[in-house]
Amino acid sequence: MLTDELMRSLSAHAHDLDEASGGLMAGIERRLTRRRRRRVVGAAAGTLAVLATVAVGTETVISGDRAGTTGSTHTPDTSRSHFQIQPGGSVTLQGDPTVITETPNGTIVYAVASTVYVVHGQSSTPLTTVSSDVFALAADNQAAYVVTGRTVSAYSLTNGQQTGQWLLPRSPASPNGVPNGAGASAVDGAIFVWSAFETEQAGDPYFDVTRIVPGRQSVDVLSRRAYPNPAASATGFYFYTGRPGQAGNYLARAGASGAPIYTAVTHRGELAAAGDRVISYSEGDRAAPHVARWRLYDASNLQPLGHVELPSSFTSPIETANGILAVMDVHFPGGDTGFPIVEVALLNSLEDPKPLATATLPDEARDLVGPNPFIVSNGRVPPVLLNLRITSE
Repeated sequence: MLTDELMRSLSAHAHDLDEASGGLMAGIERRLTRRRRRRVVGAAAGTLAVLATVAVGTETVISGDRAGTTGSTHTPDTSRSHFQIQPGGSVTLQGDPTVITETPNGTIVYAVASTVYVVHGQSSTPLTTVSSDVFALAADNQAAYVVTGRTVSAYSLTNGQQTGQWLLPRSPASPNGVPNGAGASAVDGAIFVWSAFETEQAGDPYFDVTRIVPGRQSVDVLSRRAYPNPAASATGFYFYTGRPGQAGNYLARAGASGAPIYTAVTHRGELAAAGDRVISYSEGDRAAPHVARWRLYDASNLQPLGHVELPSSFTSPIETANGILAVMDVHFPGGDTGFPIVEVALLNSLEDPKPLATATLPDEARDLVGPNPFIVSNGRVPPVLLNLRITSE
């Protein structure tokens, strides 16, 4: 999840901004920030504007009735038709979390200012307190990785003991400074950190992307020109970046070792990773303001797999055990200063993204973390973590 400072730093720019750990949380925060400034009117959220299958340059538009004809290995599951999305059990948090993440085995870890907490059952206990506010947080099944400035520290989830510490290299963009924001993901046996500095070129903020492998003291610099909106899954860490000495932009995939692999792109959007797909999604443009285009890539080799088109209100997909969950709409029934209403939808598949179930998140939902998934509600004081249950009828 992005810190408030980073959100303020980037909100003036045209490009949208992930967390690290959960896809939907950054999307909700970003859209709430925008919609407090201006009301956005989109297509009806309940009707998916998926177009017929036609060639569009080098891409293919994938429709629900012909999915699988474009080289995709996915087949829509038409038997999945009776699902419900409902809040489940709740955990009262120890304050308003600034960052929150989830381990692969489902343990929730979050930070409030400089203290990191771990959720156990129906309560949360302090894991450690660090010397300054937590910029970013990642976790695997063994440890929590806490980013403060240029320092990354690992703490055992079992006993809170520090098990490692790394110092991120200084950035040429700010040789004497520290990041003004950061994010982190634990992926494939490595920790990926992206750091934002107060610099920009051509209107875009650039990030440093670094890789840490527990057990090694060195830190790998993967990019000095990365863009916002990275994504992570079990298949790798994904980000948009420039490359030294080469024109244009690239989508990159990094693993725990070796150099990233790249594919050249002509469009940038926000990134999400789900199963064996990487999704690059963006809201409508001037030519089609009510249409969001989700470009699909193979998660292993970044081969383009066509795109689907949905109403522009759909955003921030995450993978859950029951399928792809996405924000369907965010609106303010009481005006721009009132509490937001966040609606989510469970999609049949990426190739056939019709909603199988929808739900309105309760109590001013702010963050949504996968893959369980969980939501953080600010409608109660102190905030509450709610398990969001997806069940078949």
